Amino acid sequence: MKHTLLAAALLPAFAAAAPDTDGAAVRKLIERHYNRPFPAQKCQLTAPPKDSYQQPENFAYCMKPAAAHTVNRNGKTTRYVLYTGFAYDTREKRKDESHAASGLAELFVLEKTGGTWVLKQHGRSEIGAWGEPPQEWRFVQVGGQNWGYQTESGYTNQGVTETAQSFIFTDNNGVAHSDIPASNDNGGMYGDCNEYKGAEKRSCQNSQTSLEAEITFNRAAEHNGVWEIQAVLSGRAGKTRYAKQKYAMPYNSGKRSHLIPKNYPI
Repeated sequence: MKHTLLAAALLPAFAAAAPDTDGAAVRKLIERHYNRPFPAQKCQLTAPPKDSYQQPENFAYCMKPAAAHTVNRNGKTTRYVLYTGFAYDTREKRKDESHAASGLAELFVLEKTGGTWVLKQHGRSEIGAWGEPPQEWRFVQVGGQNWGYQTESGYTNQGVTETAQSFIFTDNNGVAHSDIPASNDNGGMYGDCNEYKGAEKRSCQNSQTSLEAEITFNRAAEHNGVWEIQAVLSGRAGKTRYAKQKYAMPYNSGKRSHLIPKNYPI
């Protein structure tokens, strides 16, 4: 199955970064936020977000720098820094690789003023599976003066594979997070329907789902500094066919996320 990342302004991690002359100062500033160095894993430990279901005292995330990019944002030199981390059991002293555990992504946004870096925005989002965050991230522009990081997440369970395009980014006021369902395929559950005949074959075909969406930004629609997302869907869900059907997903600054329309079938 082929999945398409956003076509606009995608860059491999670090590829667009300015010469990292201030990297040590920026990293030192960010790691004050953690203040729980863990030399055994060469990372910084942090507690889960307050709204996380993962709240036992022995649960933490082991955070490391994953990407950094520098842009000119509203006329100021601004650095976006992404940290990611895996789930860690501090009591058992091991990674938490359970199915229910996710990883963590944290976005730090710093501005340089008079030769000094200042932390301006910060946000975090639990993402990933089996205790690990996604490993591949891309730097993406999400609005006229806002950027962030994009990744693909997904899982397979009982023959059903689902993926989503996930974003952690800034709007004009803070850090936001959006998950956009990108594909759904239950072929692993039903197998090849051509192996059946008659009513069995029709029943199999009517139960199969194979949907995939191309996810892009609509630069003509912007709210609180963030562009609308457009999903162009193709495939089938039982008897229903989709041929490049478009779905608009506007940004909602109150929810700090893009809104998925109720009729979106993934």
